[in-house]
Amino acid sequence: MEEKYADIINRAQEIYMRYGIKSVTMDDMARHLGISKKTLYKYVTDKTDLVNKTIENQLENEMCRIKMSAESAKNAIEEHITISKSVIAQMKNVQPAVFYDLKKYYPEAWNMYQCHKHEEVFKTIKDNILSGMKEGLYREDIHPDVTAMLYIQSVDVLFSDEMVRIMSTYDFPTILIEKIKYHIYGISTEKGIKEFKKQLEKLYE
Repeated sequence: MEEKYADIINRAQEIYMRYGIKSVTMDDMARHLGISKKTLYKYVTDKTDLVNKTIENQLENEMCRIKMSAESAKNAIEEHITISKSVIAQMKNVQPAVFYDLKKYYPEAWNMYQCHKHEEVFKTIKDNILSGMKEGLYREDIHPDVTAMLYIQSVDVLFSDEMVRIMSTYDFPTILIEKIKYHIYGISTEKGIKEFKKQLEKLYE
C-alpha cells in the first residue's frame, strides 16, 4: 500500500510538472498513471488533495537533496553550486504555468510552497552565506538576513509573466545560471570569485 501510494504521488508530481496542473483532469491523471480513477481515489480524496500531496512530496525531496549537498560540499560555493545543479535538473522540464496554477487555484499547496521558501530555503541560503563568510569566500560587509531574503524573493521573478516571455528565447537552466552568477559575484571576495570560476563548469554538465 505505502509503496503503491509513493509511486502514484511521485509519478503524479512528474505529470503535473510536465503538463501543468489545471489542464490535467483526474481522468487524464488516471490514464497517465495506467490505473483506474477508482483506484486513484483510494489514495486521494480529490484533485486538490492530490495536488497538495505532490507539492508536499516535492518539497520534502528537495530538502533531502539540499541536506545531502551540504554534507558533501567542501566549501560554501561548492554547496551552492551543487544545490543549484540539482534544482536545474529538477526544473528543466517544469512548465512555468505550474506556479501560476498553484497560486490561483490551489492556495493550500501555494502556501506550502511559500512557507518552504521563506523558512527552509531562507535558512539554507543564510547558512550558506554565513559559512562562506567564515571561509573568506564571501564579503564580510554583507548582511546575511537581507541578502538571503533578496535571494529567495528573486525566485518568484523566475516565474513572473515577464520571465515567462523571456523563456521563449532562453531556456530555464540558462536563466537560473545567470541568477546564480549574479548572486555569487555580488557577494564574493576575490578568493570566492576564483573558487566560483573553478566550480562554474559543473552547472553546465
